[in-house]
Amino acid sequence: MTRVGLPVHRVSGHLPGFDFLLKTDLDTLICFNSVTDMLDAAQLRFRTSERLYLGHFETCSQIKHNPHERFYDPWYQEDILLRDDALCYPPYMQGLGYVLSRDLVQTIGAMWKSLKVYTNEDMMVGSWLIGHQVNRARLVARQFNPEY
Repeated sequence: MTRVGLPVHRVSGHLPGFDFLLKTDLDTLICFNSVTDMLDAAQLRFRTSERLYLGHFETCSQIKHNPHERFYDPWYQEDILLRDDALCYPPYMQGLGYVLSRDLVQTIGAMWKSLKVYTNEDMMVGSWLIGHQVNRARLVARQFNPEY
């Protein structure tokens, strides 16, 4: 399947007691106090702990139509775009990581066999959530600076 889809499917079926799933890049260091504070703030804002999708929200990432561009995705071109004039990928969380609430993980886990696979994992998860009611909030991430 994918580096994201199959693990999400496994987590959704085998870890029923979790509330949120944090997906990060391999080189990401996490301050859990900050993440839980941001989760608390999002839950207060939306008045629910469900349908939460937190991260750095990318609303109109430019689609790469040229096969020589970094992040060009031939599968996305074939499956969804079918036109050369499309400008943006669907909204998704990108960057150092993002958080999904348990119900969104379970939604993805239930659909995993029918989900489309794309090169950009972050955009892929955003495309999987199209058509689902999602409460999006910003998860502030800072890149590590060894000078501090």
